Amino acid sequence: MNNRLKYKVFDKRDNKLKEIKGYTFSLMELEGIVYIQWANGYYECNIPFKDLIFCQCTGLKDRNKKDIYEGDIVKQCWHIYIITNLSRGSFQIKDIKTKSVFNIYALCAEKSEIIGNIYTTPELLEEQC
Repeated sequence: MNNRLKYKVFDKRDNKLKEIKGYTFSLMELEGIVYIQWANGYYECNIPFKDLIFCQCTGLKDRNKKDIYEGDIVKQCWHIYIITNLSRGSFQIKDIKTKSVFNIYALCAEKSEIIGNIYTTPELLEEQC
């Protein structure tokens, strides 16, 4: 399976980052509705799209062999980066201190470690600034 086709979802309803197996979208009354199969196999229907944030897998793994997703906070040596995805579909990294932005391939993933996520551990961003 191509890791770049994997997603996690930040669910604003309970402020949790969750793994999913699949999803579909529907337009009902001009409001996007999502149908999701969660990683545990449970299906949930009629979730308003505005309640979810989709985080795509970059296809890279950190030194602990964990998939790196959009929104992850990654530490490499003394640098802390946020994984972002621009509108053209290119993953990038943003240095928290310098605000510099680089192509994701500037990240040496196998020497990096995921330390959090911008949705579940935003305090990590404040500590570094």
